[in-house]
Amino acid sequence: MTSKDVTQASGNLTFSKNSGPNVNTPTVTELEEILRNNRVPLSRIDEVWPNLYIGDMTVAHDRFRLWKLGITHVLNAAHKQIASSGCQDFYGTSVDYYGIAARDLPNFDIAAYFYSASDYIHQALDTLGGKIFVHCAFGYSRSASLVLAYLMIYHHLSLLDAVKTVTAHRRIFPNRGFLRQLRNFDIKLQQERIKLRTMSTTESLSGDSPDPSIGNTICDSKTPSVTELESILENSRAQLNHIDEVWPNLYIGDLVIAHDKKQLRKMGITHVLNAAHSKWGSVGDQIFYGKKMNYYGIAADDSPEFDLSIYFYTAAEQIHQTLNTPDAKLLVHCILGLSRSASLVLAYLMIYHNRSLLDAVNRLILYRPVSPNWGFLQQLRLLDIKLNEEKNLQSTEGAIYPSDC
Repeated sequence: MTSKDVTQASGNLTFSKNSGPNVNTPTVTELEEILRNNRVPLSRIDEVWPNLYIGDMTVAHDRFRLWKLGITHVLNAAHKQIASSGCQDFYGTSVDYYGIAARDLPNFDIAAYFYSASDYIHQALDTLGGKIFVHCAFGYSRSASLVLAYLMIYHHLSLLDAVKTVTAHRRIFPNRGFLRQLRNFDIKLQQERIKLRTMSTTESLSGDSPDPSIGNTICDSKTPSVTELESILENSRAQLNHIDEVWPNLYIGDLVIAHDKKQLRKMGITHVLNAAHSKWGSVGDQIFYGKKMNYYGIAADDSPEFDLSIYFYTAAEQIHQTLNTPDAKLLVHCILGLSRSASLVLAYLMIYHNRSLLDAVNRLILYRPVSPNWGFLQQLRLLDIKLNEEKNLQSTEGAIYPSDC
């Protein structure tokens, strides 16, 4: 299975505004309507995210089936509950087990386990070859709630986006109490991110930069704000495909095309830059591609807190050298081809083609809709300001003043 593009809110639903600036989260009733309208057949086990499965107790007790699926980790959200025999001894040494003794009751505080469960899922998927099975009794309420929380915490999806992502592959229905806790959690996360953005903007305006090489000139009239950049990106009318050529012989794509070696050879791709090296779902390395393709991997997380900027120059140099090689074609990819890979290509255009960030963004979205997370956009802004300052300095040093004549 491949990761699906996150579906945005659709239809005629109007989502309620909650306390706090610009926080929009559907009500419990609206969430239940979305879940009720899901027409995906209920199966005993479904892959809802790359290498992440939700299922029921029957599959959890079928160790042979789990072995055939390659499951390496099991998270049991109904640990020690009726009919659940799962524990570490039950699975032996080949499967890592984590149990949460949650009850499927609206008044049960499942939110107390959101972070610990998410950490466990994240660690499992970050393990080489890791596949995790999250289950409860029916794979419907408790397990689904924990997976939704994971997508919200580690992949920065809103509750609505997380619900639509999971329900594209499995029918779920957390009880009303769990939905209410997920709503409150969504509001909390959104408010925290708004606060972080506000702090980032304040630091930029005050000149408090975490990068001493930039000095105190962080607010540059030539560089759009993160909010302005997000608005530009949202207005892209390009069609999202598995792969798009965004610059001569330079392609951005997703994990689906990255794993399709036959199609890559057909397109003449000679080099692959993987911005999600060793991350969940990504099997790419030099051995995978063989001798006919050159591979370069960057183990970046798609998180606003991840410092992608440390790879801007090395990735840009790699892209530059590849495109200067006769008959070379380069695929830059991550999981969805929207954030990490796009950020590295933007940096390349800025560094090697003297494009401003705004020009680079406008160029890219002509051919592919991209959406770097706000942390990456901020890092690209700082790169843009730094490059502008260097250009201004060079221009000043090369100028001839009347006093010199």
